[in-house]
Amino acid sequence: MLFPEDLLYTKYHLWLKIEEDTAVVGVTEELLNILGAIDEVEFPRRNDELEMEIECGILHYPGGVQEIYAPLTGRVTKINNILRHDTKPLHLSCYEDGWLFEMEYDDVDELELLLTPKEYSLLDDFE
Repeated sequence: MLFPEDLLYTKYHLWLKIEEDTAVVGVTEELLNILGAIDEVEFPRRNDELEMEIECGILHYPGGVQEIYAPLTGRVTKINNILRHDTKPLHLSCYEDGWLFEMEYDDVDELELLLTPKEYSLLDDFE
C-alpha cells in the first residue's frame, strides 16, 4: 500500500495535512477498505474543543459504527458539510475532497506522536 508522503497518520486510521497551526483531518483509504461503504458521518461541531485520542465523531457503515478519535488537542474550525448529505467524495477521493474537518491545534509537540507514512504502513491491523 502507498500512503501520501505529505501527510501524517494516527493509529486510528486518520490522516492529517498540517498547514501552519491548523490540520485538515480525514480517514485513510485503508480504513475505508476495512469498513466498506460509509453511510453517514457524525462530525464534531465547529468550535468544539477536542482532546487528543478522545472520541469526537462516528462513521456509520453497514456492519456497525466506527468511532473517530481526535488526532490532536485543539478546536474544530471547519466541517466538510458536503459529507453530511453525500459520502461519495469520501470514497472517491478520501485524501482530497473526502476530508472530514479542519482544526487548530494547541500543542506542536503532539505532532511528534503522529505516524509518518512509513510508520503507518507498518501497522499490523490492516485487513
